[in-house]
Amino acid sequence: MMLLKTDRPVFKKATSEWKDLKMQHKTFGVQLYWGGLWGVGVIYLLPILVGLFNIDNKDVGHYSLALSFIMPLSILPSIAGTSNFKSYIKAKTIPRQSFRKVVAACLLMQVGLLFCIDWIIKLFLPEEFWAVATPIKIGSFGAILHGFADFVNKFLLAKGESRFLKKVSIAVGVTQLVSALVLIKMYSATGGIIAKSLGSLVLFGCLYIFYRRKYVAGKSEGHKIVIHEDKELNTVSEVPVSE
Repeated sequence: MMLLKTDRPVFKKATSEWKDLKMQHKTFGVQLYWGGLWGVGVIYLLPILVGLFNIDNKDVGHYSLALSFIMPLSILPSIAGTSNFKSYIKAKTIPRQSFRKVVAACLLMQVGLLFCIDWIIKLFLPEEFWAVATPIKIGSFGAILHGFADFVNKFLLAKGESRFLKKVSIAVGVTQLVSALVLIKMYSATGGIIAKSLGSLVLFGCLYIFYRRKYVAGKSEGHKIVIHEDKELNTVSEVPVSE
């Protein structure tokens, strides 16, 4: 509210900013929204499925506890991608040095987790939670892949690849849902972690292959939205610019 009061924005349908906003929403924002419904929605559905396929809710706790340990592995690449987002708009590719630093840091964190998780769980948690070490170790690989995918995702967002990202998010959601229906019934909480990791594998694979083909090998410059305002017709059009 303080920012709105300070900036004093003017909301008028006749302004060029309003037309620009509508065009950006139509060609970019809404694409990410529909893709996010699948990708994020299924993630929140997984613990419900874990509880649905089990007699008690103990495995739901194990699943949530495992996620709390592995999710930090995916945060670092996402932060690195966000901090470089502005530079990605003009960059032709992701700088190799940035990629190497993120990969090295994430692998170091994962190795530390794999070697220390048994000791940490036995030190701080009672014996009935010791079994959660297995899904944590399995899920750490999926968390790393998801983090790398977020890192590449920030570059593709800066290049306006919202339509492709929507398709990938839907594919990830379908992969997680189908695999969860099978694996959770067979392996309970561990099956849920495996299903989530499979979705992360699909996400990273699709984004990285697309990035390599279009921006590394194809030398593309991405998509840019150019607003043309016709004073007589009072219309706005979108011109995608890409190689």
